[in-house]
Amino acid sequence: MQTFSQNVETFFRNVEKYRHAIRLNKDYDDIDTSTFALKEYLVLFDNIDIQKGYSLDFIYFDDPNGRPYIYAKPDSFELEKYLDAKTLKIIHVDTIVKTKKELVEIKQHTLQPVYEEVKKTEIHVDSQNYNCAYFHLLYKFLNDSVNRGYNHIVPNDNELGYFQYFYFEEYGEMFCGKWHQGYNYKSIIFDKEELKNLIKSYLSGDEHSFSKTELKQIKQLQSINPKPEIVMTENTCEISVVEEDFHGLFKRTFTVSRTFPHKMEITNEKVLVWFNEVLFF
Repeated sequence: MQTFSQNVETFFRNVEKYRHAIRLNKDYDDIDTSTFALKEYLVLFDNIDIQKGYSLDFIYFDDPNGRPYIYAKPDSFELEKYLDAKTLKIIHVDTIVKTKKELVEIKQHTLQPVYEEVKKTEIHVDSQNYNCAYFHLLYKFLNDSVNRGYNHIVPNDNELGYFQYFYFEEYGEMFCGKWHQGYNYKSIIFDKEELKNLIKSYLSGDEHSFSKTELKQIKQLQSINPKPEIVMTENTCEISVVEEDFHGLFKRTFTVSRTFPHKMEITNEKVLVWFNEVLFF
């Protein structure tokens, strides 16, 4: 993997620019490959490596709640063959044994027709049942934590490495989501200028009607420094960020274990602004 030196903010700006430029194709059923290439995307994460014996791959799961998945697979693993074999095991398959007609000589040199079974068979699969089962198995595979890409990456043991790991797990697949996945909106407010613009949009937006409590909370945001904080301890790396989602604005601390597998969890959350009515962006 190509690497280049960058600090946390440079990484964040580069990956955000790339991620937000990704688009669906003209049929809205897959990613436009002119806007996204997994290898190109992974180059931005220059302080993480993929677990030995695995590689990362990508698929867009297209349904009403469509979304992208970056999954991990053993180097010799072929997802389509795996899913095809499992699908054929669980659906009803009609097997038709082919036969052929042969003339067999009997007494007095006369011929009598008989049928002999041929080993070759035809398998008839109901395409609707097959597609339904295949789709279901694919969904289960992609959502199994064992197969998620972020569970098979290894960060460099430094602040940038753990910040990239955090971003990969929290935001790495958050693009081109449909319906409810699209509503699963959240973003990091990285600096005071972004926070200032956010406050301005809250207070000037005609589409939002805030309560007195919400307005008070919004005005108090001016005293906050949203810049991410990264603290290395003996066993963990603690990353604190200000995040906006459709419920409000929060300061959250994510703790990442410094040993593999690098489990990450939210260990602290402070509500900065809570919206009584859910906002959709």
